[in-house]
Amino acid sequence: MFTLMHEKPTSRVRSAAQPTLARSASPLIQRAPSCACGGTCPRCMARQPLAMGSHAATPAVTGEPLSDSPEAPSVMPGQPVGTTLPGDPLPGLPAACVVKSALPFSRSGIVRSSTGSVREDFEVRVEWSNSTDRREETSYCAAECGEYHQLVKGFMKFSSNKDGSNLQDVSGKVFGGKPLDQNTFQEDGLDSNPKARYGHRNEKRTMDESYSPNRATGDKYVGRDSPGVLIGTFADFDLTFVGVLADTCNGTEKVSEPWRVSYRGVIRP
Repeated sequence: MFTLMHEKPTSRVRSAAQPTLARSASPLIQRAPSCACGGTCPRCMARQPLAMGSHAATPAVTGEPLSDSPEAPSVMPGQPVGTTLPGDPLPGLPAACVVKSALPFSRSGIVRSSTGSVREDFEVRVEWSNSTDRREETSYCAAECGEYHQLVKGFMKFSSNKDGSNLQDVSGKVFGGKPLDQNTFQEDGLDSNPKARYGHRNEKRTMDESYSPNRATGDKYVGRDSPGVLIGTFADFDLTFVGVLADTCNGTEKVSEPWRVSYRGVIRP
């Protein structure tokens, strides 16, 4: 909100030399001023003649600050407050500013195929700000600081018997060569060659995921996963996932609510 500026007019006006008046036999009648101010308000001052070389100050009343006013804003007309202009130094350090996220964005539910697999497909989406919008005076938003990471815990088993007897573990290993744990979240990813995890920008893309328009600085992320059992006649799996929004520039993380994928039964419909 801008403050209306009002400059008070000068209270004194220098008068030119007055001619000498002839004496009158009758006394002069002095009229009382018609205004209660005694002749010093702007309206009365405007009625008084100006001496040569003098001027009356014009009040500056406007809805916008004067261009040379110290109260004038440092932004251009139409520029959103809290942004920097091209060429301006950015404030402080970069940070990951999440615009929106859906963890997960979609889920298919359990899908059983006639080829001998049972699974669920899900998709996650994240978007960061990749502009110079000021989040705080000490930082600015940079999409390259943001990453999506995925953690998982649970078990995966199968059986060649329709009654589910003689179950065997097919959980495999998560990133880092660790076996899938039923009680402890671990980072989801591949332990093959190359090793890969969801969302790490500096790692080669091997998962079903993408940053757009590019992996290094892209402000949009889409990741997909299809956990399930692809072997045997009977499947028994119970997996819990969480998504992690990591700010790699500041070493902070925000963890999503968990979502669960589970099934126990015959694989083929």
